[in-house]
Amino acid sequence: MTVEPVEKSVPKVAPLRSGYKTWDPGTKGFGAAVGIHSKKVQFEELRSLLMLKAVVALGEIGLDRCSSAPTWKLQEDILVKVLQLSMPIRPVILHMRDAADQQCGEIGARCLQIMTANVSPTQRIHLHCFTRTVDQVVSWLETFPKCYFGATGLVREFDSFQNAALRRIPKGHSLPETDAPFFRPLQASANISAFIGEVALEVSRVRGETLEEGFDFTSANARILYQM
Repeated sequence: MTVEPVEKSVPKVAPLRSGYKTWDPGTKGFGAAVGIHSKKVQFEELRSLLMLKAVVALGEIGLDRCSSAPTWKLQEDILVKVLQLSMPIRPVILHMRDAADQQCGEIGARCLQIMTANVSPTQRIHLHCFTRTVDQVVSWLETFPKCYFGATGLVREFDSFQNAALRRIPKGHSLPETDAPFFRPLQASANISAFIGEVALEVSRVRGETLEEGFDFTSANARILYQM
């Protein structure tokens, strides 16, 4: 695993709001997560990386229905195998993406079935880029009380059902995400983690909270989830 120098790997972006801080990745409070692509599995290497002290989570792992249908069963088999490396004290970051012709939430329901069959109910889970419905918020929390829901810049494109789901997420289970380099803010030429405030602003607007309030409880949530 190689890491590019920070000054070379961060794209130039148009400034949005003043006051963003620049952090060294070695600063206390940062950790790494390691996962796999559903079609490129290096199981033993993944096992070795998870033993590193700096690694605080397993992921992203999950299911992506945007790939061709013949790979879907293989993806599920790989997910089940990788979940053998999970443990309740280490969060699992789940990637769930529906195919274009699927109803919103089909893949989330399938992931919930697989997780229920293969991990402890006390497993800490980060549902990355959550874009689903109120029913799925309720189902995940009932099955995995230590489940957290990540919201990205896609929030600005949510429909009324997705907005209702975002508002249904309890304060103690909500997380903003940039998912950089994807989902760039409208005013920027690229996305970086420093734009987390732009996501938090959109999430706060939908949930009817102040930006400061949102930052307070989501920061606490992140520390609890990742034990940092």
